[in-house]
Amino acid sequence: MNDNYKLLDIKKYNLINNTNFNNNNDILQHFYKNKTKLIYSNVNDMLPKDFNVLEYIALNSELNCFTSLNAKLHYINYGINQNRSYKIDTNKLPYDFDVLVYKELNPDVKHFTNLHAKVHYINHGRIENKQYKIDTNKLPKDFDVSVYKELNFDLNHFTDLQAKIHYINYGINENREYKIDENKLPEDFDVSVYKALNSDLNNFTDLQVKIYYVNYGINENREYKIDTNKLPEDFDVSVYKELNSDLKKLSDLYAKFHYVNYGINENREYKIDTSKLPEDFDISIYKELNYDLNNLTNLQAKIYYINYGIYENREYKIDTNKLPEDFDVSVYKKLYTDLNHLTDLQAKIHYINNGINENRSYKLDTNKLPEDFDVSVYKELNSDLKNLTDLQAKIHYINDGINENRSYKIDTTKLLEDFDVSVYKELNPDLKNLTDLQAKSDYINNGINENRKYNIDTTKLPEVNYMNHELKKKKKKAYKIDTNKLLL
Repeated sequence: MNDNYKLLDIKKYNLINNTNFNNNNDILQHFYKNKTKLIYSNVNDMLPKDFNVLEYIALNSELNCFTSLNAKLHYINYGINQNRSYKIDTNKLPYDFDVLVYKELNPDVKHFTNLHAKVHYINHGRIENKQYKIDTNKLPKDFDVSVYKELNFDLNHFTDLQAKIHYINYGINENREYKIDENKLPEDFDVSVYKALNSDLNNFTDLQVKIYYVNYGINENREYKIDTNKLPEDFDVSVYKELNSDLKKLSDLYAKFHYVNYGINENREYKIDTSKLPEDFDISIYKELNYDLNNLTNLQAKIYYINYGIYENREYKIDTNKLPEDFDVSVYKKLYTDLNHLTDLQAKIHYINNGINENRSYKLDTNKLPEDFDVSVYKELNSDLKNLTDLQAKIHYINDGINENRSYKIDTTKLLEDFDVSVYKELNPDLKNLTDLQAKSDYINNGINENRKYNIDTTKLPEVNYMNHELKKKKKKAYKIDTNKLLL
């Protein structure tokens, strides 16, 4: 809206009409009296090219509540004549002026915007000799502001800039620490290990942990590393935790530490004797065959077998010799709805343990399928089967379709030579939504007996005299008089 706002242009009006008016009222009186033309201009075109509305408002505090448009109008109507400043003279700002530092060093301008703070310095700060920078030469070369804040808890909430200012103004005189003595940290100090071994430090930052070790940990003789040389080569931390239930909730790192410091002396187990597992041991089969173990991890299941399964004579494999060579697990599951939810492995197990005794079929008796059986035709002719897979449809035909005398093909010999399936569907609106195959089947099974129409009798269409038609096309309308036919 500001960019398109129009205003009477006094300057241009005076120039065109050779007048010297200073306000709109005088122009309007002149306009009505002399029938002149009023000149309007875009507000922005009446402003200096380098006019900055935000700086104009900041430089003139009484305009703080003005909108940008009102401030622009104010400048045009009053500011020009009053010779008001409309931008900041950056030449009056020192080259090293830092507005953020200026605000931090001078609490009375802390809540000013950056723009207002610059204006304040130009108008007041220079005269009052206010500080606008910090003497970074007073900061040690190895000064680390994050360390300084961590080492001095009363400064934790300070910004980095505030902390630097604090060190220069107070910290130096108070002899405050600003770094940690890295020489007090062992060469092999690992902050993550130290935290893991000392759970009360878990919420500490890495920096805080180092500080804590230097200030307290050394004196408290806190552990900061694990002697990995004491871990056996075949040590498996996950197995160690599983075999020792009281350690289950420990982190892997602390579990290793536990073994080195306690487990060795307590003669705790850390591995499983895999030699006790049969060569053909299959963990997934073992769990499937023993439903009470389904929720165990593979490791837990192996441990269970070694500790209990062997003695309980638990099964861990299936006798695949009992599966026929042509056994198809997917067919077996499809043939029996009660097996649909089983995994392939469970289905195989079911057949061996139950299916054989129940004399369950495991394959399709394709001999029961006619030679000309087309599964896609069978599904199309029987709309209640359209969502079945091809395998399910074949099974359905063998188990039910034969007895129900379901159609699986159409007898095309019953279709007359001039049978047109699209015409048949058009002539019989109740069949419109049938597929072509279904429509043909309907004609054979129903349409013939119902004497339904399947074509149109073209003999009833009037003959077209194509010769006369062409002659008519050639005739043209007369568009002039043949004057040769007029008598003199």
